[in-house]
Amino acid sequence: MAEEEARIDLKKVHEAIGAQGRVSFGSAEQLEAVWGVKPGAVTPFGAINDKDGLVTVVLEASLMREPLINAHPLVNTMTTGLSREDLTRFLEAENHAPRIVAFAAAKESA
Repeated sequence: MAEEEARIDLKKVHEAIGAQGRVSFGSAEQLEAVWGVKPGAVTPFGAINDKDGLVTVVLEASLMREPLINAHPLVNTMTTGLSREDLTRFLEAENHAPRIVAFAAAKESA
């Protein structure tokens, strides 16, 4: 999970997060089966549906400097906001303690 404007090189994310191979987007079937959401509604709140702990939640470090984080509540027709501390608490309560990693390119100055 990263800020909306984050510039992320998907060919290098695996290096930053310590993955064995390149990362890719999950299929619609995988998203629904594991995370309980449809494409376009991916959210950290999907952790509530991943009882087998198949997903590792990785939060971009710059996102975690924001006092308020917005996310979809399992559907993309709504948005809810919570503090970074509450997001971390929720994920930990769902046995998905997040990894916080700097994997986005630095923002360009305007």
